[in-house]
Amino acid sequence: MHTHKYTNIYYILCLVVDNPDCAYGDLRLVGGASDLEGRLEVCIGGRWGTVCDDQWDTFDAAVVCSQLGFPREGATARTGAFFGQGTGPIFFDETRCSGNESKLVDCPSSAVGVHNCLHAEDAAVICQRKTTHLLLIFLQTCEFFHTHKKEIVQFAYNYESL
Repeated sequence: MHTHKYTNIYYILCLVVDNPDCAYGDLRLVGGASDLEGRLEVCIGGRWGTVCDDQWDTFDAAVVCSQLGFPREGATARTGAFFGQGTGPIFFDETRCSGNESKLVDCPSSAVGVHNCLHAEDAAVICQRKTTHLLLIFLQTCEFFHTHKKEIVQFAYNYESL
């Protein structure tokens, strides 16, 4: 007679919701000089936590920048707690975005809360602003202003009143 002993181990990650202003998957950048850069923090279960920099690259940074409303182009990944170490939970590790995902939480990664990292490995990004052609428009307006002063003033007034 054979005796088989089975052991099932289950892991349950419990997250306390203590920040109703942050929704699952929301992102923020912390510690940078502007809203374009910083340590990446993600909201899971109403709490802000960091992302480990293992496998962190430009594809991941592109998704983050896009989710935050910046262009994917020119996104830069930073590692080694480049903008300082976070506190609290580390939610993601081994993130492997293709660069086309709409949200960071759509990218393959370790299970939420499963990592082998310290905050010295917090991931960060530097995003770029969308480029505009305001200088060209300004120069054309200045040239036009010399010959049609009244129309430019009227246009500016109408534009501001819209």
